[in-house]
Amino acid sequence: PATIEDAGAGAGLVARAAVALERQIDDMLERIEQGRGTPLAPGEIAALGPGAERYGWAVGARVAGTSHDACGVCQKCVEGRYNLCENYGRPGLHKQYGHNVQGADATYVVQGVKTIFPLPDALGFDEGAVIDPASIALHVANRGGIAPGDTVAITGAGAIGLLGADAARIRGAGRVIVVGRGQRLAKAAALGFETVNTAAGDPVGAVRSMTGGLEVTLAGTVRLGVQGKAGVSGGAVTILSIAKLRGVLLRPV
Repeated sequence: PATIEDAGAGAGLVARAAVALERQIDDMLERIEQGRGTPLAPGEIAALGPGAERYGWAVGARVAGTSHDACGVCQKCVEGRYNLCENYGRPGLHKQYGHNVQGADATYVVQGVKTIFPLPDALGFDEGAVIDPASIALHVANRGGIAPGDTVAITGAGAIGLLGADAARIRGAGRVIVVGRGQRLAKAAALGFETVNTAAGDPVGAVRSMTGGLEVTLAGTVRLGVQGKAGVSGGAVTILSIAKLRGVLLRPV
């Protein structure tokens, strides 16, 4: 675990307030909806590494963060697509918190100053904890070209799945169907989305039956086979993934 002494050059040591783990998202969403505060410690900068103050940061500042600490100099980073950093995973050039270095499920987390941003006073720490996954969900909806009146199926009812369903609504989708199971699917139903339970049978057939075979825009993280079969001519599939499939690296959107 990180300590006060671990804040290196150009970095800030953040005392964790809340973290959007998949296992915590249901309770976190409930706290946001009910206006209840987080029981966790404030998310404030506890220490600064050498030079970090030159970027305007100060101890005590309320911050939220993103997972990628990219190199900042490769072609993709220069284009603003730092999630596709060409130096991904190379020591000293790229970090992805919670993937190849320590994540935020700890008392303290060290983050580069370019990966944190001020948290407005109007936002609590629970909301701040879901800014990163919410931005991913909205990016997927935008890249998928969801248009007003579209029927959208979200495969997976975890944190990004539920936020992706919200993003589809924001873009004007006429129907949003969430495919999943268990407590997460129950949460999707409570949020007002149509649902398909993968444990009840054939989810592809269920989606097709619900839509009458009309085109469906799909977004999610489940197996390509399921997504491909659920789509029909004229529909679109948006895949969110950082994974290898038979030796082929799926590029994040």
